[in-house]
Amino acid sequence: MKMSLSTTILLSVAVCLVSGYLLLLSGIWYLLVISGFISSLLVRGRWKISFPTAFFSGILLTAIYVMILPISYESAVMKEVGLIAGFSSILLFALMFLISGVLMGSGALIGNVFALLRNEDAGVSAEKTEQ
Repeated sequence: MKMSLSTTILLSVAVCLVSGYLLLLSGIWYLLVISGFISSLLVRGRWKISFPTAFFSGILLTAIYVMILPISYESAVMKEVGLIAGFSSILLFALMFLISGVLMGSGALIGNVFALLRNEDAGVSAEKTEQ
């Protein structure tokens, strides 16, 4: 079944947000790569669509995550870490959003490579059966 571009983008964003939120509840930020990987398997070889969609979803997911889960000590921790590292807490928040987008986007790229390799392997096995 062929989906339209807007349907593909909306489905990819929805999958990224739902799976990413569930994975973020574990507290391990690196699991966002898995969420991008899952969503890119829906797009199938369209890395020009899946990477920006996953990147935007990662940023949006972090905004939702920060707003929904009330963490009263978050700004104090960010200030302390910023003082130790030598830059402001606002920059740390910006880095948090950017890193989430990059993690989910890299998962989308990995998923696209995986889908392309899987399609090439299927093509090779189909050629062997024809001979």
